[in-house]
Amino acid sequence: MKTRDRRTRNVVPGGILAACAMALLLVIPACDQSATEVDDPHGEAAGVLITDRLTGQLLASTELVAGAPQWADGGVQLEVNEEITMDVTFVTEEGEVIAYAAGVQAMARLGTGAPEGVIEFESHVDHIDVEAVAPGSTQLVFMFWEDGEVTWESPPLPIDVTD
Repeated sequence: MKTRDRRTRNVVPGGILAACAMALLLVIPACDQSATEVDDPHGEAAGVLITDRLTGQLLASTELVAGAPQWADGGVQLEVNEEITMDVTFVTEEGEVIAYAAGVQAMARLGTGAPEGVIEFESHVDHIDVEAVAPGSTQLVFMFWEDGEVTWESPPLPIDVTD
C-alpha cells in the first residue's frame, strides 16, 4: 500500500476557489466591455488655429463651411530668411481645444502639387518651425497625428514669401 505525503499535495480550500471564480466572472465582462467601446479622451479634430509662438498673434484659423474645414483668412505672408514658429492648436467641432497627450502630435506637409523650395519646415509635437527660403507661393497642410496615423488634415494654407 502506498502512502502519500500530505505536505506535498496542493489543496485549495473551497472558499478561496469560489472567491477566485467570482472575481474572474466580474473581471471578464469588464474586459469585454472595454474592448468593444472606443474611449476617445480628447475628441475628434475638426479645425485648427495657427498662432505665432513668439507674439501670440493668430495667423490663420479654419471654420466649418457646409461641414468641411476652410481657412477663415487669406494665408500667411513671410519674407525671405524670416523664421516663424507656428503653434498648432486643434479643436473639436464644438470648438473645444484638444490637449496634446501621448501619441498625439501636430505634423505638416506641403499641399499636393505645392512648389518645393519656397519654405523649409520641421514638425514638433505642438508646433511647426517654418523658414522662408525663396520668393514664391506654396501651401502647408497641418495634420492631426494620432498613434502613428493621420486622423485629420487641414485644407492647404497658402504661404507667400517675398524678398
